Amino acid sequence: MVKKKPFIVKQPELGQKILELRRAKGLTQEELVNKCNINVRTIQRIEAGEVTPRSYTVKIILEALGYDLNTIRFLENDGTSNVDVGPHSQFLKVSFFMGIIYFTLSFVESFLDLRIWGLGFPIATFHNIISFTGYVSVKGAVLITYAGFMIGYFRLSFYYPNVIIRTASLLLVGMTLVSMAVDVYSFYTEEPNSFYLLMQAVAFGMIYIVFGIGMIKYRNTFGELTFFGGITGLVAGIALMTVVLSLPGLVLVAVFEILQLVLLYRAVDRHKPEAGLASVTL
Repeated sequence: MVKKKPFIVKQPELGQKILELRRAKGLTQEELVNKCNINVRTIQRIEAGEVTPRSYTVKIILEALGYDLNTIRFLENDGTSNVDVGPHSQFLKVSFFMGIIYFTLSFVESFLDLRIWGLGFPIATFHNIISFTGYVSVKGAVLITYAGFMIGYFRLSFYYPNVIIRTASLLLVGMTLVSMAVDVYSFYTEEPNSFYLLMQAVAFGMIYIVFGIGMIKYRNTFGELTFFGGITGLVAGIALMTVVLSLPGLVLVAVFEILQLVLLYRAVDRHKPEAGLASVTL
């Protein structure tokens, strides 16, 4: 068997080859996007020779086109590749760190909200511990960091098309804003609304179910842990919707948010500047 000469991935030859393979399969760019979960704009720019993709992206595309991945190896980057992933990586990285800050602050918020929910020490004692301004400040910090965390998912849903994640991330931010407004009002009036707390559990439960379904769709892109995270989100959402299982549901929500952080970290890692160019035997 004659050994084929490796074809070093460079543009515009790479884009032309992917274009030829796609057309040979009878696929449109949109159909290829559905197979490999890569943004259609990215496919367009690769085929046009405008950017040199990461080696991982090359693998995903070639696998979707039915190309033999055993013919792929990696060479050292010569520093000349035009990788269009830096801004994406930085944005997702900021969202990831905001998610960590949010997760830490959420424990402080939960402790303070125990009083709002009618648990813990007397309300008079509570007001001696934290002022209204302090409570609002904590809520504001949680909202800002959570919004930054979810915006990362909103952007991720464009990099790896997923309209379910896109919708759920916006709904979570909106519902969190409404929830915090009611909590602040309850703190100020010292009259927690039990009916609203029930409705809040149901509403968040529904959104977590939607988000969980969206995470499951990322299974082929980010691996089995994403599937497990999606199932955790589904179970947490169902528990919250039953109301009577809200407390164990909140524990599952914490686990779900940890898995959300893991997924975002993986996305950050995949969008790092390329460490090497792919060498494909064609």
